[in-house]
Parts: sequence; C-alpha cells; structure tokens
Amino acid sequence: MVYLPYSEHELLVARWRPGRLTLASSLPLFPDKFHRFLERPFLRLTAEEFPPHVVMQYRAAPGGGTKLVFSGAMMSVLEVLAQSLNFSYGLVRPPDGSFGTRLANGTATGMVGMVGRKEVDLGLGPFGITPARSIIVDYTAPVVNDYLRILAGRGRPEVDPWGFLLPLAPLVWVGLVVALVVVMAIVLLLARCVSLYPPALAPYVRVLLQENSWLPALWGWERLVLGGWMLAMLVVTQSYTGNLMSLLAVRYIPQPFQTLRALLDDSATTMIWEYDTAYVNYFRTAEIGILKEVREMDAAGQVQYVLATEYPSMLRGEVRLGSHAFIGEDLTIKVLMAQQFSETGKALLNPFTAICNNSRHYKSSVWNLHLHI
Repeated sequence: MVYLPYSEHELLVARWRPGRLTLASSLPLFPDKFHRFLERPFLRLTAEEFPPHVVMQYRAAPGGGTKLVFSGAMMSVLEVLAQSLNFSYGLVRPPDGSFGTRLANGTATGMVGMVGRKEVDLGLGPFGITPARSIIVDYTAPVVNDYLRILAGRGRPEVDPWGFLLPLAPLVWVGLVVALVVVMAIVLLLARCVSLYPPALAPYVRVLLQENSWLPALWGWERLVLGGWMLAMLVVTQSYTGNLMSLLAVRYIPQPFQTLRALLDDSATTMIWEYDTAYVNYFRTAEIGILKEVREMDAAGQVQYVLATEYPSMLRGEVRLGSHAFIGEDLTIKVLMAQQFSETGKALLNPFTAICNNSRHYKSSVWNLHLHI
C-alpha cells in the first residue's frame, strides 16, 4: 500500500503471497509520488497584493457583480507548478491582509500564520526569509533578489542662492591654493639660483583672482612660469564659469533622502512601512545599528504601517505631499511610480538609493511542510 499525498485513501500497488509478489497496478513497486501527483488534488493557497509579483483586480463576473482575479509573475509560476505537479488550487486572502510573522506569544499572523496552522497548503509570495518565519514554515529556493528604496514626494524646482559655491568643491579650492604655493616656491627657488633681484609674486595671486596686473621686466624663465600659470587658471576659470551659468540658470529638484540616516534625522517626515513584513521583523528585533533606531521610532509611535492594497491612496496623499516617505522593495516602487504617472501624467514621486548596504534579502515562496518537498 502507498499513501498518496493529499488523498484520503491508500493505493494498492502489490500483493504479497508466500513466495510470490504480484503487482496490483501499473505503477512500480515504489512509485515517485512527489514528482507528479497521481491523483489531481485540490490545494488551498493564500495570496495577497504585492505588485508586480501578485496583483489583485476586481472584474465583472459573467452572472453579474464582481470577482477577485489574481495575476502577476508569481501567478505564472503557480500555473507552471500546477501543470507540472498535477494539482488544482483555490486562492484565499489572509484576514489581516499581511504577509505575517511570528509574535512573541508564539502565534503567527497573516499568510505565514495560515500556512503554519495548516489552514492552507501553500503561501504565494515571494516572502522574505527571517528566523522567526523559519520556525513556522519552510521555504523553496529563492526566486528573486530585491532591495529596499525610499520613495518620497518630488520636490518643487528651485534655484539655490548659494549655487556659486557648488562648481568648485572644498577639495578643489585646497588644490588651487596648494598649486599656488608650489608655483611661488618654484619661482623663489629659481630666482635665488639665476636672478639678481627678488621675483614678483603678486602677479600669480592676481591671475588666480582674475585681476589686472602690472608686470615689471621679467626674465625669460619668469615669463615661461607665469604664462603656464595663466594658462592653467584660464582652464579652471572657464570650467567654473560654464558650470556656474548652468547652476544659476537651471532649477533643480531637491532630493534630501539618499540614506536611511537622512530620513531618521528629518523629524518632520514620517516613515511608512508595509504591515508585518520581513523588514519590519528585522528592525523590531535589531539590537544594534541604524535599524535599532528605527525600532525606537516605532516604539515611540513615529512609524506608520499600511497594507499593500492601500498603496495607491497612500501615494496620492501623504507621500506626494511630502509629509511621509515610503520604504519598500525596488520592484514594487517602480510599479507604483509607473501607475502614478499613468494616472496623473506627471512624475510626482522620487525613488532614492537603498537604505543600507546590507538590505539585500532573498525572497521565496512559502511551502507547507505537508508538501514534502
């Protein structure tokens, strides 16, 4: 007898009689029952909005009303699995609309909790891998590698009144001063060796400051050195003038949140995270580093949470107005920005760099242990 996965009965494969073994079916004695299900079982799955991986839409039903339709890349993966493993399925949403995690009291929320309690057979992610979730569920091999970005409202174009300081950074000014000192030192050294009178040093400073200068009678080597210095300052001046004209003539859009540190230091902006994701579990259990500061802000009630289904209203409201900044996956943010542009015809949002260098996490679908793979 062979027990079939997701079946209420056993399959008779062979009969044993004294001195004789007789096959009772067309199957081998030890069939590979997990490579492809012999009987087409019906599996219960849970899924939630997570663009572009899983997208939910309400469409008109043939008999009237609406029905919930799931689409996206992970649905395509599910279709391939259903055909290759020979199973049918039905999708349900988690009651709280979250991916879920393990709580301090040992219970679990969201889709992770449903899989752990065996209310469903499989959770359609992708899910971030965390130690807390690994206690409850098993993962497949990673299917996508993503990282976090900060999404904030696009600022208004403005002209920086201090823009004349931008073309030449402090390091460039230091280099100019060092170059001036070196040239003057060379002039003094050559004057001591080949000249009978002290050299004129003021013209070199006046050339750097773009001022007129009266030149006394110069030796040939002095003319050569001063001419080279004038040529170098001409290149620097023309470069500075061109960059300065561009900076003062073209307005720019400020992008202050290039790192998580910049967002933490801005007390006027509220962080928004998706409810009960792997990233939330990371900073809620962090003991050191910048994520610990996020946990402290969360404990102080300065972090806001949303569900994936609330993304459109969140972006049209708080994020676009500039009072909030959303932190989410790069792929999801690209989809949200494209949707906003399609709706409004304007680029109203700006994505910023990854919040930290170690923010890359593998993601994979959650499989129930009962699946035996």
